[in-house]
Amino acid sequence: MPELEPGLSVFVPALNEERYIGPMIEALATGLRATLPRFEILLVDDGSTDATGSIMDDLAARHPEVRVFHNPRCLGLGEGYRTALTNARFATITDLPGDDSYDLMSMREFWEATRTHETVIGCRMNQRAMRSPLRAVLSNLFTTCVNLLFNMDLRDIHGPVAVPVAEVRKAPLSYAGYVYSMEMLVYLLSGKRDIPHRPVRLKPDDRAKSRALRLQTVWSLSKVLLRLFWQVRLAPIIQRRA
Repeated sequence: MPELEPGLSVFVPALNEERYIGPMIEALATGLRATLPRFEILLVDDGSTDATGSIMDDLAARHPEVRVFHNPRCLGLGEGYRTALTNARFATITDLPGDDSYDLMSMREFWEATRTHETVIGCRMNQRAMRSPLRAVLSNLFTTCVNLLFNMDLRDIHGPVAVPVAEVRKAPLSYAGYVYSMEMLVYLLSGKRDIPHRPVRLKPDDRAKSRALRLQTVWSLSKVLLRLFWQVRLAPIIQRRA
């Protein structure tokens, strides 16, 4: 595998986001060019049945920083992240949903911080104003649980996060859908504190209720959380005492 270069790889997954993906990537490329000397945008079309894939191809033809990967069917966010991680050219990787849910102007401080820090946590400062009270409460509750279980002090585990590609490639992630980000944070940051945070801002959500509130998603997150607690915290203690 080629040696990683200094810079930022941005993973953007999308499934049937023809309405949002074009303007979002145009704005993203403009913002990154104004902030970072070297970057790439890795677009993963997760089996879209609308024009998302062809819009991505057009973006790649017009922007040299954009690269596109097409899944023949929907494989989920985790597999999309695996694709981006495998193909990343730069030393740091972050992710951003393709539904244009973030105020990209607010993210320049986050991107700038990746030049001097291996890991940067994006903290959603206006979640209560832009999302339902239930979503905000559940997100805060889950962040608190993760911090208590793994001795971390993260303010937000569901915002964008920038991490070193080489370290994530070594982590035994399952790449299971939505939970890949939590797995990654636990494997990389368990027991670590004082991780740099940078504020980011959400846009209003004018669509249907978030999939994050589905019982299946909550159940998946809970199962992964228990497995990680066993693997990262309990199993090493048992092995030391054996």
